[in-house]
Amino acid sequence: MIWKPFQSGDITAAPYMLLTETVMVDILSGKIRPGQKLPSIRQLAKEHGVSPTTAQRALDALQREGLISTHCTTGKFVTTDIVIIQQWRKHLIDKWVFALIKNLDCLGLEGRAAAKEIESRLLAVQAAAS
Repeated sequence: MIWKPFQSGDITAAPYMLLTETVMVDILSGKIRPGQKLPSIRQLAKEHGVSPTTAQRALDALQREGLISTHCTTGKFVTTDIVIIQQWRKHLIDKWVFALIKNLDCLGLEGRAAAKEIESRLLAVQAAAS
C-alpha cells in the first residue's frame, strides 16, 4: 500500500507541509535510507508537482527537525542518527492514532467500541495479506 499525504487527515495543509510529511514518511519507512542523498530541489519539485520554493520549504522544515542535513558542495542527506528517526516515527504514529481516535469519535465510536472496530480491521487486513 502506498501512503498518500491526504491520509494524514489534513487536506487543508499548505503544500510544503504535505510534501514535508511525504518525504518524512519516506525516511521513517526506510524508503529513503539513513545517509542517503536526497534529490535536488528541482527534481523533488518536479516529482511531486510543486514549485521549487515549496520543495525548498519542505526540506528546510525537515532540516530544522534534524531528519536531513546539508553538505555544502554535495547536497542534502538523510540523518544517520537512528534515535532521531525512531523518535520521529513514534511522533508520527502518535499523530495518526490521535487523528484516528478523533475521527472515530466523530462517528460515535468511543473507547471499547472504537478499539473493537480497529481490531476487526487489523484482523481483516492480516487475513487478506496471508
